[in-house]
Amino acid sequence: MRTIALVALAAALLGLGLVVIGYALPATREGAASRVIAAKPERVRQTILDVESQPVWRRRVVAVVRASADEWTETTVDGETIAFRRLPSEDGSVRLEFESTRGYRGEWRGQFSPAPGGGTLLEVVERATTPSPIGRILSRIFFEPAAFAAAYLDEVAREVERRDGAGA
Repeated sequence: MRTIALVALAAALLGLGLVVIGYALPATREGAASRVIAAKPERVRQTILDVESQPVWRRRVVAVVRASADEWTETTVDGETIAFRRLPSEDGSVRLEFESTRGYRGEWRGQFSPAPGGGTLLEVVERATTPSPIGRILSRIFFEPAAFAAAYLDEVAREVERRDGAGA
């Protein structure tokens, strides 16, 4: 009986410790990346906003359902659903807010500018907030925002190049 009580106490202390650690971590993380894409800014913006085509060119997106001109939902290969809403922007950037069924929410911004040697410099920043202390720990173990942003830019660049090569 005493062994069971000690195991239960150890498990409770471990759980409490994880919650304390999770609350000590910042709730919001940011990832940024930039990439020069060999196309005009409008072509790059058009590709990003053609959300219905993303299951074709984004490796982890299996479905997109548009709810309105400025709202849609993505479903990923592992069943996560992320709701997006496009925000107004006066500077030509694309601004989105999102909320995931995995318990995080945030904002994404893509800024387009002419690159010095031609093409478009696309700079993206994503800020995600995870309210749950355990979610904060898990997000640090399984998700690196800057690596995700860089991989997304690689996919955008490939799709823009494919469209330009296909005359789309």
